[in-house]
Amino acid sequence: MTAFKLPLAVGVVAAAIATPVVGVDPGVALGANSTRITISGFVPVICHARVTADLVAAQPGTASLGELKEFCNSPHGYRVHADYSASLANAKLIVDGQEVALPADGTAVVSQSDRAAIDSRSLAIALPEGVEGGALSFRIEPL
Repeated sequence: MTAFKLPLAVGVVAAAIATPVVGVDPGVALGANSTRITISGFVPVICHARVTADLVAAQPGTASLGELKEFCNSPHGYRVHADYSASLANAKLIVDGQEVALPADGTAVVSQSDRAAIDSRSLAIALPEGVEGGALSFRIEPL
């Protein structure tokens, strides 16, 4: 009988060594020790441009328009346009000391960025002789 019990005892020890002892609930799978959580959100693109001066006297020469304040969170950037009445077609905008011609089509690109940004630019207008006034507005478009 001892010859029969010895292989059985070895088989029980081998099974005990091969089976890991786990102190978890029976419903939990082995190897489930990591969890993946994905969080996503949506941020709308918001852009705005405004000028600090509302009304400027129409006189020949250069007049300050204050500051052009730009904000756009578009990751691809943005472009700021000046839209103006036909009477300002020969005037020039001066943005941070650089002249921007105002062509006859009524719109001109004032600034541009290739990334999201918050910026402030000094703004003036150079009016030629004979200009009696006009309208000027700014718009910003995300790229």
